[in-house]
Amino acid sequence: MKYYKIFGRPSCPWCCRACEVLVQKSLDFMFCDMEMSPDLLQYHKEIYDMKTVPIIIEIDLFSETERLIGGCTDLMEYLEQTND
Repeated sequence: MKYYKIFGRPSCPWCCRACEVLVQKSLDFMFCDMEMSPDLLQYHKEIYDMKTVPIIIEIDLFSETERLIGGCTDLMEYLEQTND
């Protein structure tokens, strides 16, 4: 089973769009609201070498791996390529 983890802010249009895309495609995801946690968000930006939100990670529970997808545009391109 795969799901997507999104680190972002509900006030960010790109974060909202990423969630909408996953809902439209009936894919499982978790939205991690970082609005009130700027230090934690900065930590994730550094870990994943991302400057902006959303930070989208694909989690594969079977192989116990995670893959950085990137931002919203990266997610849309990735899903188009994988036909998810």
